[in-house]
Amino acid sequence: MVVIKYDPVDKLEKNTTAYKELNVKIKNKHRDLWEMADQCLEDIKAHDMKDLVEKIHTNTKMFRTITVNLYEIRIPPQSKRGVIRIYFSFAEDSSHIIIIEVEYKNETKSKKLENAKKRQRGMS
Repeated sequence: MVVIKYDPVDKLEKNTTAYKELNVKIKNKHRDLWEMADQCLEDIKAHDMKDLVEKIHTNTKMFRTITVNLYEIRIPPQSKRGVIRIYFSFAEDSSHIIIIEVEYKNETKSKKLENAKKRQRGMS
């Protein structure tokens, strides 16, 4: 079973930027996309870490490797209405994944990718 945590620098997980972005802003503005993202995260939780790693390497439409230990989930993989992007990393001991940033993307350039890279480097 995969454990999902939000933003390791914030002890109150429900108050993290990533959690609020997904479960407040996106949920209120794009409920249908939020439901897809929520279902995807539930599916990830139901598998073990080995299955998740295999999915990352085989499902290249939904998952993307950005740098060493920084990954992206695209929900849905492609849409003219916009895509939810969830940036995550594996914990050092591989016991869980950490959601670093979340964004609703409907433009060509990501607004939060650079921030996710900086925060991921800070975790190492």
